[in-house]
Amino acid sequence: MSKRKPRGYWTLERCMEDAAQYSGRRKWKVANQTAYHAALKNGWLDRCCAHMNTPAKKPAGYWTLERLMEDAANYTQRSEWKKANSSAYSTALRNGWLDRCCAHMIATSKPDGHWTLERLMEDAALYPTRSDWKFGSYGAYQAALRKGFMDQCCAHMTSRHKPHGYWTLETCIEDAAKYSTRSEWDCKSRFAYKKAMYNGWLDQCCAHMERAGGTANDVVYIWRDAGSDLHKIGVTSERIGEDRIRLCSRDNDMDPRIVFMLKVDDARAVESQLLELGADPKLDSSIDGYTEFRKLTDAELGKAVSIAYEAALAA
Repeated sequence: MSKRKPRGYWTLERCMEDAAQYSGRRKWKVANQTAYHAALKNGWLDRCCAHMNTPAKKPAGYWTLERLMEDAANYTQRSEWKKANSSAYSTALRNGWLDRCCAHMIATSKPDGHWTLERLMEDAALYPTRSDWKFGSYGAYQAALRKGFMDQCCAHMTSRHKPHGYWTLETCIEDAAKYSTRSEWDCKSRFAYKKAMYNGWLDQCCAHMERAGGTANDVVYIWRDAGSDLHKIGVTSERIGEDRIRLCSRDNDMDPRIVFMLKVDDARAVESQLLELGADPKLDSSIDGYTEFRKLTDAELGKAVSIAYEAALAA
């Protein structure tokens, strides 16, 4: 049995020398986990494994939920999976499957004082948007929020929110021009769509669009932001599925937990009934769908579920 190496033993040179004995990353990890993890932790993995047989880039649509769960099973921590297979990890993050894929992983809690400003900025640098950081490294994100470091840590990130007053008739028409149907615009750029709808500009913005059949809003839903009593009430189409929920929650830096999604005859009418329940949290108008959030008690949520299921059974 080989002796444990002293702290600092695994330099870049020694990791590269050790990795040279193996033809694949997994073989190296199984044979010498200590060296492999040193390379992973220090960001040297690509350099150490440059000689290895790299699998061909996966074709579009390859990463299904089943394949992602199978791949994630090789790792014990989210950060390890992200570094070793960023393509698979990013697909899981983008599709809202991260919690399911990582359910078996060890949730590592950092000791008090770990998240300094420098460490938070280093961690945040791995993500392009605030919502990606929140989903990918929740502990760091919350530490930055708690310590008031968010603006410094996120200075490099792109924002999905437009400044107040951005959505004029002209900018709505310009945005709508990217889409061929109203439902597509509503799904992919919902805040612009809502502004046009509230201001009575829909017909002008959508004059170029096709009125395709089968795209009507026929599903009513409620989802809850995890860890709060905020509930989002809305409608979507069966064809689009959960896309609208996923986009809205990511744009608003929220962690969605779907309460129900039900096909009904008149989704807008059911939505109006549901919006009469609970208290309006008076969210800022920069929040996508801000008029459709409600603070619901357990009793109010129960009533909402009853209304929706009654409508679904009658459909």
